[in-house]
Amino acid sequence: MSMYTTGSVTVTVASQVVIGVGTDFVTYGDAGDLFKLTDEAVFYEVAAISTATYLTLNSKYQNSNYASDVSLSGMSFQLVTEYTPNKNYPEMGSNDSNFAHIFSRAIRMVDSDLKNPKADSYFQMGSHQYLFFGTEITESNIVAAATSVDASVVGSMYLSTIGKAWIFDSDSTATTLKTN
Repeated sequence: MSMYTTGSVTVTVASQVVIGVGTDFVTYGDAGDLFKLTDEAVFYEVAAISTATYLTLNSKYQNSNYASDVSLSGMSFQLVTEYTPNKNYPEMGSNDSNFAHIFSRAIRMVDSDLKNPKADSYFQMGSHQYLFFGTEITESNIVAAATSVDASVVGSMYLSTIGKAWIFDSDSTATTLKTN
């Protein structure tokens, strides 16, 4: 199960507090998990879990259909509890409801990583095998960026935002692939 849904919650517009009824947030949740009401698409990150029935969100709950301080009680919810090991993207299970919302959140996170490449933008493909994304354009900078992630990157690939591709033929050299 990649999602916890037992019980119901009360949320208040413009508040970070979520109060559960019949929940066990301490056992099944953690700070950093994604929380949302079942019928809504917006996710909120959990800042802290205090008790089995009380958690705090990183940002205030918003719902444009209601004014501030309006409480919504007895609401069904979803707490995404499983994430990929390398990049912490939310995972979905075959029995999870609102699959599309979780999938959309995960794809947006991947898209953000690809749109804003930095030295730590990479996908690990296997043991010491990576696909790096970044803005570096010189061999020495590409090698430095890659080996800051893993000292052994032979066979890995680096894709630069200017459209060049590099293959690491050793842990200290990279060869540019011919691009048209």
